[in-house]
Amino acid sequence: MRVLVTGASGFVGRGLVPYLAEQGFNVRAASRAPDPSWKDSVRIESVGQDTDWSAALNNIDAVVHLAARAHVLKEEAVDPLSEHRRVNTQGTKRLAEQCDAAGIKRFVFMSSIGVLGNNSLRAKNGRAFTESDESNPHDDYSRSKLEAEQELSRIDSLSTTIIRPPLIYGAGVPGNFQRLIGLAKKGRPFPLGGVRNKRSLIGRENLCSFVSLILRDERSIGQTYTIADEELLSTAELYLSLCKHLGSRGKVLSLPEPILRGMLQALGKGKMAERLCDTLVVDSSKARERLGWKQPKSQEDGLEEAVRGAEI
Repeated sequence: MRVLVTGASGFVGRGLVPYLAEQGFNVRAASRAPDPSWKDSVRIESVGQDTDWSAALNNIDAVVHLAARAHVLKEEAVDPLSEHRRVNTQGTKRLAEQCDAAGIKRFVFMSSIGVLGNNSLRAKNGRAFTESDESNPHDDYSRSKLEAEQELSRIDSLSTTIIRPPLIYGAGVPGNFQRLIGLAKKGRPFPLGGVRNKRSLIGRENLCSFVSLILRDERSIGQTYTIADEELLSTAELYLSLCKHLGSRGKVLSLPEPILRGMLQALGKGKMAERLCDTLVVDSSKARERLGWKQPKSQEDGLEEAVRGAEI
């Protein structure tokens, strides 16, 4: 099967392109900055409603669409929602329409668990998010991803599969996860010992294995999947695990959660309080029971690799 992977130079793409190649797929990597090591690549300068995908789609059987405007740590856009929609919603619609016109029917879309919300404890009364839950996007990014899903549903002739992963980790992980690794390396006191939350994560290799399975299994066509590692960790447990793999002596302080949330709110960091303290649990039973997906790497081993490959 000849597969186009968009967003190939991003964090997930850097893992998925070689993984699919090792699994026997013929992979073409689409990126703003192609890697010389890729056997088949095409440059795509920007993703939006005017992008010309014709060169990338030539002689392709399936598309895995990763390219997106993700969470921006230092937002500078005057209208962030419009920017997210331009890339994530309109860009996805444009690619899907050109796939349909080119006769490419297989389309795998990387969405986000955020389309269901950011707190499964509050939304589900302690139960995990599943594919059947009503959408409740909590920020501009997840809203634009949900709108992209809706655009895809309108193209009846496209054989689409949607994946909704939680936070993805692995070697070279960027953003807040990278920052957490940096804190763990320094062994800084971590004030979340009083927070009794649970978080679902997914290792990049585990996610790549699921994408590979989807491409081979036609039972996934027309389906949406919430997907995550089996293991659950509190934020404090995650921090201590990172410290262990780094060989640092991290300390967890048991600051009461209401006080911690109040302090962060007072500092204008309410979103950070949500990411650190909220519970977000994902149910992957549909993928495991209906498709037979098995997580190839334990979370412990995956976190160790993330620490070894951290860009800090």
